[in-house]
This record gives sequence, structure tokens and C-alpha cells, in this order.
Amino acid sequence: MDAKAIKAYGLDKEYTIGGAKMLSVRRSSFLIDKEGKILEMQADDEAVDPTKIIDACEIPHPAK
Repeated sequence: MDAKAIKAYGLDKEYTIGGAKMLSVRRSSFLIDKEGKILEMQADDEAVDPTKIIDACEIPHPAK
């Protein structure tokens, strides 16, 4: 794994566990539209609760 996407979005994080350094990915959630554009991003503690991403998915209903 070369982790290009992880590094491109700044989601890589180095931890030290028992004196050994380990590279890991931070928890994250993305909302991506049909064209591939990132509309919302959450990382770390914010990504644990997906409410913000779910709310952003709500499809607006046309006015009557």
C-alpha cells in the first residue's frame, strides 16, 4: 500500500505504540457528488458521528 490518497488528503498519522512507530489513517467520512467533487469531509472525532454528512445528503424538495 502506497497510501497516495491518504497522504493527499492529510489523513495519515504516526502513532507510537510500545516504542514502535506505526503509520495509520485517521477516521474520516466524505460526501462525494456524482461528478466526483468532495462536498463535505469529516475527520477524527467529528467523523464518529455521521450526522453532518447525512444532513448534507438531504435532497431539497421543490417548492409547490
